[in-house]
Amino acid sequence: MSYQDLAERLEDFAAAIIKLYIKMPTSYAGQYLAQQIIRSSCSSALNYGEALGAGTSKDRINKLRISLKELRESLRNLNIQRKADLISVDDCKDLVKENDELIRIIVTLIKIQMNNLSNLNSSSDSSSSSTSSSMADQIFESLPKEILAILEEVADPEIPVLNVVDLGVIREVLVEGKEITIKLTPTYSGCPAMDVIGDDLERAFAVHGYTTHIQLIMSPPWTTDWITERGRKALEEYGIAAPLEETADKDVLLNDKKLVKCTNCGSKNTKLVSQFGSTACKAMFQCEDCLEPFDYFKCLK
Repeated sequence: MSYQDLAERLEDFAAAIIKLYIKMPTSYAGQYLAQQIIRSSCSSALNYGEALGAGTSKDRINKLRISLKELRESLRNLNIQRKADLISVDDCKDLVKENDELIRIIVTLIKIQMNNLSNLNSSSDSSSSSTSSSMADQIFESLPKEILAILEEVADPEIPVLNVVDLGVIREVLVEGKEITIKLTPTYSGCPAMDVIGDDLERAFAVHGYTTHIQLIMSPPWTTDWITERGRKALEEYGIAAPLEETADKDVLLNDKKLVKCTNCGSKNTKLVSQFGSTACKAMFQCEDCLEPFDYFKCLK
């Protein structure tokens, strides 16, 4: 189906809703719901038309989301009228089917547009991702699999979705028989989580018969560039936006730029709510499309 074919289907759907209007009862409830569904079905077609002419991917996605929202409202309206016996099942069954199919198509289009936008964004972040990956490879590639597996059992107590490997705080691991020396770099000087991580590492290795020695390494200082690509994805899935590069980070925290992607719906129509979130290393944001609040992991360098 072409984009123009979909535009015509949306227009035909809106026209069919208008024609159904004459069959709706003249009661207050019937007229109220009739006016609402005419507005929502027409709005879906109109916003899809605007999406076709949008100048940017972001604008196109926003218009598609509005079109989707209006289609969902139309479907809900039809279901209410059917349950309230304002219209018969025979009068609306074809409309309900078409409404549902249009919703599925628009959802697929939004996913395609978001994937395209994500690919563009990921290309700009490739340098920092390759830096963190190469650093992790250098540290862990020579470790026995058993040692690496034990390290990955230990999570950051403040962000439990991140293990210490993906967080990038481990600088070196020395193995001599059953003696393990682990050198850690705190995420910032005085970070209280480091003591907990050290204790957790000792306990994890003790279960496997190892004696562990923890050393804190302050230089070079930890940066968010050391979070692995796997760790960044885990943050997003957990509901925490991954850190942007340094310039972009300053723009969102100091200049109100809309660059942080909502972890719920993927929109970048987000706003800073507070410089500090649930912990000092995070800021609180809110999406202005889906209205969900979420944390953003600040860039630290």
